[in-house]
Amino acid sequence: DAGVHALGQAAHFRCHTRLEAGAFLSGLNSLLPDDIVIHSCTRESDTFHARYDAKEKTYQYHILNRILPSALGRHYALHVAKPLDIKAMEQAAGMLAGTHDFSAFENTGSPRSNSVRTVFETRLYCGENLNHIVFEITANGFLRYMVRNIAGTLIETGRSKISPKQFAGIMASKDRNQAGPTAPAHGLF
Repeated sequence: DAGVHALGQAAHFRCHTRLEAGAFLSGLNSLLPDDIVIHSCTRESDTFHARYDAKEKTYQYHILNRILPSALGRHYALHVAKPLDIKAMEQAAGMLAGTHDFSAFENTGSPRSNSVRTVFETRLYCGENLNHIVFEITANGFLRYMVRNIAGTLIETGRSKISPKQFAGIMASKDRNQAGPTAPAHGLF
């Protein structure tokens, strides 16, 4: 997903080499562009798969909620100039916990076997300062654009365009057309 940031992203690949993991780490980092840094490298079993063996995944969506945008942080948070109703956003985000069909927040036309996912935890909190809002969600898996679609709908809730009660109705509808817009990629980690 172009523009999205990774923190603690796991990846795997298979190769035949005599290099130790530390040497591989140094070699990879010497070849990668400056905006990618590998923090650790380990040898795993032949059956390990970074995507399918994951027990849970966590995403964060960052919002800068103040009149003036940030010159330095513009690539790392969505700027929303008008004050957001954080309480309404928290109330709506709390409805996401549990096992639900998240079709309303899935990108239209996405191939998948089913749209049921289990959300273990959601949090809405202030980041580095009171104007930096972070929406965090942990689940057993996510649908394509699910977090960005939820974030866009939560922002509409914060703008009082969607009430928390309407948010619950959107979830129950399983209809992507009822949910808010897809939030831009640059706020997603």
